[in-house]
Amino acid sequence: MRQIYQIIPAEIIEAFGWALFHSLWQGAIIAIILGILLLILNRFSSKTRYLVAYFALSLLLVSFVASFSVSYRHAQEKTELKQKFIYSCGKDQKQN
Repeated sequence: MRQIYQIIPAEIIEAFGWALFHSLWQGAIIAIILGILLLILNRFSSKTRYLVAYFALSLLLVSFVASFSVSYRHAQEKTELKQKFIYSCGKDQKQN
């Protein structure tokens, strides 16, 4: 398992995992809204319903990318804080 960290940075793996996790609840909400919209649009043309469904699928992709972006920034900040903490602990030990 550690070999994957040599190929892909840990921040990307963590961000991808969190984005997958968040896509579950985001997808559920989008699916519920789509279901309600399709019931409302039952008498509209199939082209209209198709476009609404296409928009919902596009929204799933956009929400995943946004979740990945936010998670990646959070993972980078966490790594920076860890490095600063390790550096400051090492600096304090040298002074003692």
